[in-house]
Amino acid sequence: MKKLAIMLCCLSFAAQAEVLTQGGFGIDGATNQSIPLKTSVRDAKQIYSLLNVQADARGKKVIQIADESNIESDESGFMFLLRASQKAEVVRGRGLSGSVKFSGKLATELFKALDNKTAINRVGASTKQVANLSCTKGVTPRVEAVCTIVNTHVLSMDVPL
Repeated sequence: MKKLAIMLCCLSFAAQAEVLTQGGFGIDGATNQSIPLKTSVRDAKQIYSLLNVQADARGKKVIQIADESNIESDESGFMFLLRASQKAEVVRGRGLSGSVKFSGKLATELFKALDNKTAINRVGASTKQVANLSCTKGVTPRVEAVCTIVNTHVLSMDVPL
């Protein structure tokens, strides 16, 4: 009976955990300080200029959704925080660098926020690509947007609730 109770407790704790994926380029996520690499300033400026969202008081353009997932960009860097509901798929390169593919509400909001002048329309889908960020959305409302960020620093961790 004790083993069963312990097993049920462990199962309930595991069910409540979630995965956070955080990353970006040009910004140190721990200190929020700018640490531009060779291409990060160029990439960040391109993404920042093509985001059709109002800059906040700090000069950052932020896309945030209800589950607290967000994307934050300024002219020298780009950061993202994805919660489990965003279905992030991380492909690691050497060290912390790699690429992140995610779908869900945040990808849809990011697709909407990107300027239409970058859109490449093809049969059944539209793709918006800026620097190392690419978002694709099907023409039917049922199809979610999918965004991919390549050559970025990525940290993915399990977090108990």
